[in-house]
Amino acid sequence: MSKFLSQPLSLQFGEYLKQELNNLDWKLLEIGVAWVRRSGVRHIFNDLAAFLERGGEIKCIVGVDFEHTTLEGVQDLMLLKEHGKFILYVYHNEASSVFHPKCYLFSNNEYAKLIVGSNNFVEAGLYTNIEASLEITEQSSDPAIVEAKKSFEFWCDTTNNLAFELDEPFFNALVENGYLKSETDLKSFLSSYRGSSTSNESPTATQNRLFGRKNYSAPRVSRQSDSVENIEEVFSEASNQDSDENVNSAEEQAPTGTTPSLRGRNLYMRVRKAHESRLTQTQIPKRLLQDMFFEDLNEIISGHDGEVHRVSVAHARGAINTMKLEVPEMRDFEDPVMEFRHTDDGLIYNVYDSSTLQGQRIRRILDEGLSSSPPTTFSTLPSDLSRATLWRFI
Repeated sequence: MSKFLSQPLSLQFGEYLKQELNNLDWKLLEIGVAWVRRSGVRHIFNDLAAFLERGGEIKCIVGVDFEHTTLEGVQDLMLLKEHGKFILYVYHNEASSVFHPKCYLFSNNEYAKLIVGSNNFVEAGLYTNIEASLEITEQSSDPAIVEAKKSFEFWCDTTNNLAFELDEPFFNALVENGYLKSETDLKSFLSSYRGSSTSNESPTATQNRLFGRKNYSAPRVSRQSDSVENIEEVFSEASNQDSDENVNSAEEQAPTGTTPSLRGRNLYMRVRKAHESRLTQTQIPKRLLQDMFFEDLNEIISGHDGEVHRVSVAHARGAINTMKLEVPEMRDFEDPVMEFRHTDDGLIYNVYDSSTLQGQRIRRILDEGLSSSPPTTFSTLPSDLSRATLWRFI
């Protein structure tokens, strides 16, 4: 038996989960979601706790991609251990594969109810978004239920370092290495992408890689005719996200023919390390320093930890020759890329290795500027882009 669920046209998904949690037939609930937040957990925490106290078991797998799972949401889930048999796993792939399911499976020894849809474990996904799910109720031996069980087992497999059962030490490691934001910081981050001029938050680069890597490739798209477009898919914070997480990704083109003076807009750069002995220092090209963006600049602020770093300016023949920036986070990066933006607090930067998801987004922005006509991405070495500093204003 199957049933289509859609909110708000039918029952809100949060209320639907409450009804099933209070169904005495169910003995096990398995949850696999991309994101969890306190805003969602708070609505049904008591129902989850009551389910456990009646002898039920809950197994939950959450992702931390795009840093949209919050530390408060994870903390609240961990409290469920005090009420019964609750196991929490965190899944993440350091390669570009994103953990993106939204699956809920209620079961007992005889039959099960599987709900697969678009509902993350956040308030918007449970109550306020336009979401849709498909419910299937079948015997436990049904192929769909069996395959769903296999998926949950795979997501909880800790042997490949993509999944970890969460305990307090590993939770602390997630926070320390930037995998989990607070809900306040996440709101600031989302506001900054929706046009707020006061937010100084941006995705946090991880310092230590806590998870394994496994690369996946999409099937090749063959050109059947001239009408088939060659499309490069790039998964970023501004695309392929649930509706409650979407951010404004519109990119304004810079004026043609000049290096733009756009204080208040974002600057994207591929930077070079100053020297093998100075792995945390980079220099701003002289040509770029002519722009108002760096006018009267004497410090930059890390968007990762809020630390303030002084700017060193070198002069030659009475004029600024170069500006040196200290960027501690890029010490171990092979190919650092940066994002700068002016706020009321000062010039905020974030830096990533170009192999990371955030770094891929910045490289895409730079590459698009290189291929535009005329180019809107500028280079210190047009003849050798592999060694060049690149920059583009948006």
